[in-house]
Amino acid sequence: MGALAELSPLVGTMAACKALNLSRASIYRHRLPRISTAKPRRKVPRALVASERQTALAYLHSERFQNCSPAAVCATSLDEGTYPCSIRTMYRLLAAEGESRERRDQLTHPAYTKHELLATAPNQLWSWDITKLMGPTKWTYFYLRHPRCFQPLRRRLDGGASGNSRIGTATDCRNPCLTGNRSRSVDDPCRSRRT
Repeated sequence: MGALAELSPLVGTMAACKALNLSRASIYRHRLPRISTAKPRRKVPRALVASERQTALAYLHSERFQNCSPAAVCATSLDEGTYPCSIRTMYRLLAAEGESRERRDQLTHPAYTKHELLATAPNQLWSWDITKLMGPTKWTYFYLRHPRCFQPLRRRLDGGASGNSRIGTATDCRNPCLTGNRSRSVDDPCRSRRT
């Protein structure tokens, strides 16, 4: 808009809009002051006055109607010969007080968190691959489970990756249960346990 404001006194608004590929209607609309067209809400002659609202809210807040819907409250009050207000007005009063909500339990979806694999040294990220092998007869299979080591890329201190260098060497990726590179502790997953 600044370029148009500088150009339009020199060549005219129509030529400036054509040169800058702008619509003249939006330019003229932008130049006019904004006038609020919102009308004040009209006063409804049959609306409840403040004392009637307080009476209806006290009726809804009473001990016997605390767990009832406005329709049940209205039906019970009509059976007793009183009529505080309509069902819709009861809902409107409860909504104004912040006491109206969906009564059914709503399913809340927790924020999804992406899984993060964190390794501070080599040989820390392990997973299992399962290979399905054909058996000797039809519909029989053998499931070969073998561990696999993931080696994360090494990161520099400034946050950039330093090429394809990996933490550790190729020997670190071998199964420690088979190679004997690890000392066997009590809680070692590769250690055989007697039951």
